[in-house]
Amino acid sequence: MQGAYPLGHIDAGLDKAKVLGLVRGFEALRVGRCEHCPYVMLCSLCYVNALDKNHRLSAECLDAACVERCSFFKVALRLYASLKEAGVIARE
Repeated sequence: MQGAYPLGHIDAGLDKAKVLGLVRGFEALRVGRCEHCPYVMLCSLCYVNALDKNHRLSAECLDAACVERCSFFKVALRLYASLKEAGVIARE
C-alpha cells in the first residue's frame, strides 16, 4: 500500500512494538534538531515528514521538511508583523 506506514492490522489491532519503535526513532531524529529551534512551539512536523519512500525514518527527509517549514514560518511571521504595524491587526 503506497503512502501508508502500517502500524498494525484491522483484525489484530495496533502493533505496540512497531508504534513504540516509530516514536523512539522519530524522537531520536529530533535530538539536536528541534530543541533550540525558534519555531518549535509552532511546528507541526511529525512522523510522516520523516518517512522516506520506503517507509523508513530518514534524517534527510526530516531536514528537508524542516527547511520548508522554517521558510514558511519566516514568511508568515513577517507578514503578521507587517499587518500588525499597519494596524490591520488590532494591537492588544
